[in-house]
Amino acid sequence: GRAGRGARGSRRADGGADGGASNAGALRAVLGHLAEWTRWQVAAVRSAVTGEPPAPAGRPPEYPEGFERVASFEAWESMVQDAMALRSLADLARDLSQVLDDLARWVADSDDVVWAREVPEPRRFGRAGPARPVADLLAGWRGPLAHVEWHLDRLTDESVPPPGGVDAEEEAWVVDRCPLHP
Repeated sequence: GRAGRGARGSRRADGGADGGASNAGALRAVLGHLAEWTRWQVAAVRSAVTGEPPAPAGRPPEYPEGFERVASFEAWESMVQDAMALRSLADLARDLSQVLDDLARWVADSDDVVWAREVPEPRRFGRAGPARPVADLLAGWRGPLAHVEWHLDRLTDESVPPPGGVDAEEEAWVVDRCPLHP
């Protein structure tokens, strides 16, 4: 990645020098990150359930060639932030909203048996995690909704520490593996 563009301590995480620019920059970084991460996570879980190829929701930005093959959180996050930087805050919020709306429609149209079904936890990098109920993967403390809540709470300084620690696989929150996690 380019200098100053790492996932931690970058202009994305810092947001700028003054309070307003800092707040807008932090919101831009978080909304862009959440839109893309949630898009990936929901598509991956849905694919694990249906056996069909992932179908990303919302309006993903144009990514450079090779985005799908990026091998690290830091490189992935840098590409996400660079692509999302061209969008307005409203566009980023609409994108995330569309991803969540698509998830809500899929949930409403699925049989109850889907939610108890266990599938391996998809991971963007590395091997899949242990099998978990679909309801937990989507709405539990390891899922995209908890990830969204965690980041939004951090923006308002209302974060709650995850249960347990990062040492135990069973106790790790999805944000423990998040490239924007401090």
